[in-house]
Amino acid sequence: MSHRPTILTASVLLSLLALAGCAGGSGDPTQPDPGAGDPADDGSSSAVYEFTREPPGMLTSLTVAIPDDLREAAGPDAEGLLVDSVTLTPHELDGVKHCAVNVAIEWADGALELANKPATSQADADADIEKWTNSFLDYFDVETTEEWIDLAERAQGGDAQAGQTIAEGMEAADQSHPYAANATRELREQGLAFEPRLFIEKMQELIAADANKPVDEAAEESEEANVAREGLGVPGSVYPLADLNESAPETGLYLAPDFASGINVGSCAANPTDDDATETFTFRTSQDGEGADFAEFDYTVLSDGSITVVEAEVEDYERDVNGDWIAK
Repeated sequence: MSHRPTILTASVLLSLLALAGCAGGSGDPTQPDPGAGDPADDGSSSAVYEFTREPPGMLTSLTVAIPDDLREAAGPDAEGLLVDSVTLTPHELDGVKHCAVNVAIEWADGALELANKPATSQADADADIEKWTNSFLDYFDVETTEEWIDLAERAQGGDAQAGQTIAEGMEAADQSHPYAANATRELREQGLAFEPRLFIEKMQELIAADANKPVDEAAEESEEANVAREGLGVPGSVYPLADLNESAPETGLYLAPDFASGINVGSCAANPTDDDATETFTFRTSQDGEGADFAEFDYTVLSDGSITVVEAEVEDYERDVNGDWIAK
């Protein structure tokens, strides 16, 4: 997310001024930001933020939700939203090296099934194999590997037109198609004569090896990693909640077995707008098997547990001066 601190940090500055006023013991009390909630006697404060133009200031409980009027304005773009809201509250760790928040996630109906899927499936690999095979066939203006094999065998049998097509196509493929070039090289290194069917099999073997690699890697990922990546857009490390070491945690998101709660461990912010300590949460959609970012917000956590939204953005929509949602 690009940073726009001059637009989105006014309430943060008000919070800082309020703290300074309390410390000095004089001055008028700063009015709380609308929707931020009134501080309780224990100093806590809470708010529900719905991507208004101005986020609330420093809080001890923050709920960020996709508002109904945004869903209505976005129409089909908002279909398949995986998360309705997320609530952050402070989580105290041992020591001051890291800061953490409890994360409560309200999943949309049926969303977990959509989110808990590998990053790459066998269908993706098969599509990649087909794409690279077809791009090779395009050099020869044929549609199937069997047509190419027939063309190459006719060229070997003395058909001049077929011979010219194969010669020109193979020259272009050797220069621009990595798998065709590597298949030719490997067969040559093995001392094998050019044989059309053997060449096609070798080329597809090389394509499949690369296409299946990410599928194999995705299959080894944990369910936590799948859900965090697809459902929450979490770019960092993800672990089971049971792996959290309160005394010496690794930074990242720790998810409970039901994926409805967790703890996010990150850096402690030096101030509410500390760019070096921001964490990001993303609201994503899943439509026809394809995931996409819909909205996201950046936040910081101070060592005292204060949580601040420093920037928020909806991908294709924004509020106008009247507070109504419009397309960007």
